Amino acid sequence: MGHSQEEKALSREKILVAASLRIREHGLDGFSITDVMKDAELTHGGFYKHFSSRNELVAAALGHALHGSELVYDETSSPSLNAIVSEYLSTAHRDSPGEGCAVSALGSEVARADEKTRSVMAAHLRKYQEKMSEAIDGTKESQLASPLVCTMMGALILSRLIDDESASNNVLEQAKTFILSFSDSK
Repeated sequence: MGHSQEEKALSREKILVAASLRIREHGLDGFSITDVMKDAELTHGGFYKHFSSRNELVAAALGHALHGSELVYDETSSPSLNAIVSEYLSTAHRDSPGEGCAVSALGSEVARADEKTRSVMAAHLRKYQEKMSEAIDGTKESQLASPLVCTMMGALILSRLIDDESASNNVLEQAKTFILSFSDSK
């Protein structure tokens, strides 16, 4: 790869990092191209060298944000249910929406987004449920995966909405206890 192609790839990555953080913190409509380019320490004019539109950026940034969580549970690892649930339902995850799960941060917004953006998240959810299934019973089709993923995501969203830290922590702990009770019953 030539030097200019390498720089272009690096600039695109900087834009994606900045945009993926912004969308998780402020929502799909909560930022401007100017904000993202400033965060990436690039000029606004350079945006169109990388993306044809804001919608293209949103879909790519969502993919980037979702890929970050896929790296935690990549194809070679088989995390335990306890590891997945403990990380996901942690106070650190709750308190860092810009670096956390894009599904829980953006799910309701993406449901109303364009088809490309929705398909990016749908593909991620399928992979995530397969990983959960494997952690639950070693298969890719556990009947428990979908309700347990819904419980995790719902608990994280609710814990972020509650303005009392003790009550918020309690939501996380109760959901964790509930989900892990299924691993004890196998």
